Amino acid sequence: MKELIEASSNGKIKVEIYPSGQLGTDRSVFEDIQNGSITGMVCNPAVEVSFVPSANIFDIPFVYDMEHGRTVLADPDFIKEINAEYEKANIRLLGVTAQGFRNLCTISL
Repeated sequence: MKELIEASSNGKIKVEIYPSGQLGTDRSVFEDIQNGSITGMVCNPAVEVSFVPSANIFDIPFVYDMEHGRTVLADPDFIKEINAEYEKANIRLLGVTAQGFRNLCTISL
């Protein structure tokens, strides 16, 4: 992702990766994204539910099988609705990806 973003922006955007909790816990990083001191993160939705109650839909294990889950995540109306909920918390949801529909990972800014 780093290489794709940097190449697509012709070097105008530089991506720095801080793995293994270097910037803090998921909760503190999520708060830092809300206040603008951190640009983005990838995390599971469990921490996000405290800020975006509707994110709970992603944290219910075994609700979807792989086929149905991918259909839901590809539905533009669903994505528009869930994005609106994140925006209420001053977060821009860049994407949602499945990790087996037992786990789900979101990318937030």
